[in-house]
Amino acid sequence: MFSPGACYYFIFNFNNLTFEILKGNIENVLGILPEEMNLQYFFKILHPEDLEKYHEKEKVGFDFLMNHIPTEDIPLYKVVYLFRLKHKNGGYKTIMHQSRTVNVSQDGRVQQVLCVHTDLTSYNTPIYHSISFLSDSRTSYFSVTTDPPYTFKENVNQFKFTKREKEIILEMTKGKTPTEIANTINIALSTVNTHKRNI
Repeated sequence: MFSPGACYYFIFNFNNLTFEILKGNIENVLGILPEEMNLQYFFKILHPEDLEKYHEKEKVGFDFLMNHIPTEDIPLYKVVYLFRLKHKNGGYKTIMHQSRTVNVSQDGRVQQVLCVHTDLTSYNTPIYHSISFLSDSRTSYFSVTTDPPYTFKENVNQFKFTKREKEIILEMTKGKTPTEIANTINIALSTVNTHKRNI
């Protein structure tokens, strides 16, 4: 999982609808303690405009995993989409949700998923109500619309990053701050931030 900012992570158990093993920096991202997070609280802080779209994304995600790929491929896909959650101070945070199945029942039902919620607020990322299915060993599907009828079309054109963008991505994966990246590759901090927005 790639996290370009402050994040928290957890196992979501679909058998009992609970957040398990919640770790990371939820205090920074949402202003709450890990033990405060549960499904009821999650829906309480989900942005009202994102609520219906959230359910649509989950529906499309389950349709993809259950009906469009072989059961043995389910753990090979990461599901990615955006939504907004309310911080305890009243402001909303843009969250990148990434999930990957870690437990599938013998009859092919998703039982547990590892989820990472990353705060993208500082990137001023617009909320796109689409969902992506990413795999490093199978076909990836980017920005699948949740508007019916949705289709899973293979993306033949992968993202094409410039040489400089690839350098910045590499430095980000090392956990470097924008200032450290600017110093490492000898460019202005504003240039790093522009490349990050483009990425």
